[in-house]
Amino acid sequence: MGDQNTYRPGLNYIELANQFWRLNEEYMFSGNETRLYFFLVHLCNTYNWQNPFKQSQRQLSGKAGLSVNSVKSAQKRLIEAGLIQVKQGTSGNPRDIKNKTEYQLLIVSKYNSHPDGHLDSQSDSDPDTIIKPKPKPKLKKKKELLIEVDESILDTQSKEYLKIALAFHKLIRDNLVRFNLSTKHVDQAKYDDWTKPIKMLVEKDQKSEDDIREVWHVLEQDPFYQQNVQKTEKLRVKQNSTGQSWFDSMLYKSRNGNKKRTSNSRGAETARTVENIIARIEQTQS
Repeated sequence: MGDQNTYRPGLNYIELANQFWRLNEEYMFSGNETRLYFFLVHLCNTYNWQNPFKQSQRQLSGKAGLSVNSVKSAQKRLIEAGLIQVKQGTSGNPRDIKNKTEYQLLIVSKYNSHPDGHLDSQSDSDPDTIIKPKPKPKLKKKKELLIEVDESILDTQSKEYLKIALAFHKLIRDNLVRFNLSTKHVDQAKYDDWTKPIKMLVEKDQKSEDDIREVWHVLEQDPFYQQNVQKTEKLRVKQNSTGQSWFDSMLYKSRNGNKKRTSNSRGAETARTVENIIARIEQTQS
């Protein structure tokens, strides 16, 4: 590791922690990203603030309590935020220091705005060669798989639509398995394809939270709809025989099959929030 016994001033816990939590307001770091960052700070401290320092990813994975893939994913986000710089190690004996991955903690200078590995005592005349951090990643809706979406980059309403889409996704897949039908298109479900119909049902078709709950339960129980509704997009498609959408058809079946329901009880159900609906769906699935 070189001269590890020499103390190197410039980095300190408070400066690094304050910077991390400031950036967290924008990036909303996940638990794994937070764990990895502060473990890297801990390692740097154990090396007497030698910066950069080297560590194999497998060693880092074991010490930090994260899988190798989790380490790679977390460090990518920390790089994008401008908190660290990583130089990948080479293949070979992981015990050889030359083969280990190099990590550098970055801080924003007190006198200029570019990230650096040290606190500057004066303004730099030459810009650092550190690559500028990339902007906060945007969700590639067309390509992102529904079950792999990172909720932390979604706004509050989009998170609710995602939760409802995931509930339908699980139910539909269970239905297809029950009838020995292919689940390939469900396993490859894209975020935009499955959440947009939910958004349109609520915002354009003005379907209430109670409407969605009732349709979900019909799809849970009725064999005809279980075999024919294989994605959320189908909910807004009109049936040739009736001209009604599949959603309206299921809603009609739900309400026509429960004649004892009163207007008062229906009104009370309509008052439920999306959060309560999702909670009931999840309870049913568990």
